[in-house]
Amino acid sequence: MRKIKGILPVPDDKLKWGEALLRLWEEMSPRSFTRLNDEVLSREASRSKVQYWMDRAGVFEKAIPNEMARRALSALTRGKIRFSQTNGDLRLSDGWLEGLRRFPAPPDGASDEECQEWAHQVAVVADHHVDDKSVPQAWQLQTAKARFSEVFRLAHREGPQRILRQGKDGVIMIAEEQYNRLVGKAHQPRNLVEFFRRSPLVGVDLSIERDDDRGRDIEL
Repeated sequence: MRKIKGILPVPDDKLKWGEALLRLWEEMSPRSFTRLNDEVLSREASRSKVQYWMDRAGVFEKAIPNEMARRALSALTRGKIRFSQTNGDLRLSDGWLEGLRRFPAPPDGASDEECQEWAHQVAVVADHHVDDKSVPQAWQLQTAKARFSEVFRLAHREGPQRILRQGKDGVIMIAEEQYNRLVGKAHQPRNLVEFFRRSPLVGVDLSIERDDDRGRDIEL
């Protein structure tokens, strides 16, 4: 029982849970882990669900080797990182890959503040990225009303859901965390120093030399 501390109950952050399961899998023999899965984990999660999140945690770790950076990104998104699967190959979704391309993960030894700032930058890119695979699924209004629980669940787990009325007027249902990141509510600068640090002008070479001209003399 000592080994399953923090595994049950299943936390909201499923990626963090998947990482903890991976550590158990590495420490235990295959037979012992299978027994743990069948006798303990099955109380709250099926064997397929356990494997589902272990696979995603493994991809997440490979993409972001720095543990502190992973923790920052997972905490920011509450583990709701999107993945895609093509021909059996699991990987991060295009939006998250683009975010990591623009902002590579900080190296080992980076401060917690640096990791949090990096996580925010990557999440903003991922949330604004659009490609054919990330276009929101479309629902007709009547269908969305009848299957609201499913639409709600997909908005949280898979991404934005588009709801149309008569095929024209539409709205987008997105998870609250994603909305907060898009409008910046979740990460307003805490002070003036942080405000300037996040400024898009950081790194720009500005000329701040003062003109020596002191005006002109006036005879009265």
